[in-house]
Amino acid sequence: MVEPKIGVKFCGGCNPLINRSRIYRELQQQCPGRCGLIRDEEDHLWDVGIILGGCPVACVDSDELRQKAREWIVVSGNMVDFYPVDESRIAETVIEKCKLLSEAD
Repeated sequence: MVEPKIGVKFCGGCNPLINRSRIYRELQQQCPGRCGLIRDEEDHLWDVGIILGGCPVACVDSDELRQKAREWIVVSGNMVDFYPVDESRIAETVIEKCKLLSEAD
């Protein structure tokens, strides 16, 4: 099985309600594949994209960004894909979703 490429896109951080850098470190350590940052100038397609937004607005989410990955998981403050999640379980929840999306391919 090929390791999935998992890209993370941070919001601008103007109103963070969660510790995005800690969650990112946890994702890097535990993701079921190669995990890196999505840069605006990149052309390649990620298998799974993670929007790591610090508040419920998730301002970085856009149609243009959505073209950079096949599947998306949106963290927006204390929510993952619009479901409330305790901050201490955000990385764990995202990793489980990554595994499910990777297995579906």
